[in-house]
Amino acid sequence: MGFIRAAIAALIVLLPLPFGGVRPWSMLGLQLVAAALAAICALRPNTARPLAASARRLIGCGALLALIGLLQIVPLPGAARLGLLPAASALGQLPAGNPAVVAPGLHLVSVSPPETTVALLQLVAYLLVGGVALVAFRSADERDLLGLAIVGSAGLQALYGLAEYLTGSQRIFLYERLHYLDCATGTFINRNHYAAFLAGSMPFVLVFAMRGWDTEVARLRRGRMLALRIGLGALLGLLSLAILLSRSRAGLVSAIIASAVVFLSGKRVWARALAFGAVVVVATLLLLTIEVVPPAVRFFSLESDLAAQSTRPVLWRTTLEGALSFPILGVGLGTFVDWFPGVQPPGFPGMARHAHSDWLQLAAEGGWIAVVLVAALIVIAWRAWREGRRGLSRAGSNLTDAAFASICAIAAHSAVDFPMRIPAVALLAVVSVGLAVDSSEDDAPLAQRPGA
Repeated sequence: MGFIRAAIAALIVLLPLPFGGVRPWSMLGLQLVAAALAAICALRPNTARPLAASARRLIGCGALLALIGLLQIVPLPGAARLGLLPAASALGQLPAGNPAVVAPGLHLVSVSPPETTVALLQLVAYLLVGGVALVAFRSADERDLLGLAIVGSAGLQALYGLAEYLTGSQRIFLYERLHYLDCATGTFINRNHYAAFLAGSMPFVLVFAMRGWDTEVARLRRGRMLALRIGLGALLGLLSLAILLSRSRAGLVSAIIASAVVFLSGKRVWARALAFGAVVVVATLLLLTIEVVPPAVRFFSLESDLAAQSTRPVLWRTTLEGALSFPILGVGLGTFVDWFPGVQPPGFPGMARHAHSDWLQLAAEGGWIAVVLVAALIVIAWRAWREGRRGLSRAGSNLTDAAFASICAIAAHSAVDFPMRIPAVALLAVVSVGLAVDSSEDDAPLAQRPGA
C-alpha cells in the first residue's frame, strides 16, 4: 500500500501543474494512473479491516453516478416513450455522425455520445482514485500524509502564483498567458479555479496549525513544534494573499466558508469564533489596501453582473429550464457545449462551454438523479464528520474538519462557477470526501485509535 499512497499523494501535487490538469495528456494520464492503482489494489491480498458502512455508501453512490453515464451511451429500448430523451430542439443540433436513433425503438440519451464517453471515463477516474484512497489511507498517520500532500500542493501553487504576479510575469512555465493578466492564477489558466483550489486546500493548513500541543509533544520537541506552527502560519498567510490577489469573489467567499467550518468545529467554540472574527477583520483590512482594492471593488459590481440581461443569469435560467425538461437522465455528461446552442435565447453573445454553475450543469447533463447522488455524497461525509466530532475527546482539530470544510468550500464555489470541471479541483474534492469519512470498521473514532 505504500506505493499506492505515494502515487495518490504525487497526483495531488502534480496534477495542478499542467494548467489545473486540463491538458488532454494530463487527463489521460490521470485515467491511466487511476486504472493502474485500482488494478493493483484489487489484485492485492485483502488483509485490511472491512470498510465501514459510510465508506461503502460512498462507493455505492459513486457506482450509481457512473451507471448514469453508462446508460446515456447505451441504446435504450423505449427511451422516447419513457421521456428520457432531450428536447427536440437539442436533438436537431446533434453533431454529424452521432444519430440519436440507433435502430427502430432504440435511442441514445446523450446528444453527443463521444463527449459523454470522454466525460464518463474522467468521472470513473475520479471515483477510482477516491475509492483507492478510502482503502489505502486507513490510519490517522496515513491520512495525515495525504493531508500534508494537499498542504504542499497548495503551498507550491500559492508561491508560484504570488511570484508570477509580483514579478509581472505573464507566463505559466513556457506558456504565454493571454487572459487574467491582472491577477494571480498560479499554474491555472482561470483565476476562479486557482482560488477554488487554494480555498479547498486552506482548511488542511489551518487544521495542522491548530493541532493541540498535548497530541504532538510526544513526537516533536516544543521548539520544533513552535517552528512548525510559525511555518504553517506563514503558509496560511501566503494562501490568503494568493486568494486575494486572484481577485476571485467566489474564491474569497468559499475560503471564508471553509475557515468558518474549521474554526467553529469541536470544542472551545467561543474561542474559535473570536479567532475566526479576527481573520475576517484582517481580511477586510487587507481588501481596503491599495494593492488589493480590485477584489473589494468587484463585489460592488455584483448587481450589474446579476442583472437579468447579463450572461450568467441567462445561462443559469436556460440551463435550469433544460434540466426541468428532461429530469431523469439529462442530455449526456460532457455535452453542454453541444446541447446549449439548440436552446440558447436569441441574441445570446458567443458560445457557452459551461453553465457557470456545476450544480445546474450537472442537472442538465446527468439529470436530477445525478444531483441527488452528489448531494448524498456530501450528506454521507457530513454525517461521518459529525459523528467523528461527537467522539473526539481532545480540543484540537481533526483532519476530518479540514476535509469537510474543503467540501463546503468547493460545493459553495460550484454554485456560481465550474471548478469541478477542472481535474485538480475535482480530485481534491473527491479526496476530501474520502478523508471526511472514517473508512475503517471500528467502534473507536479515528482520532482516539493508537497512532492518532
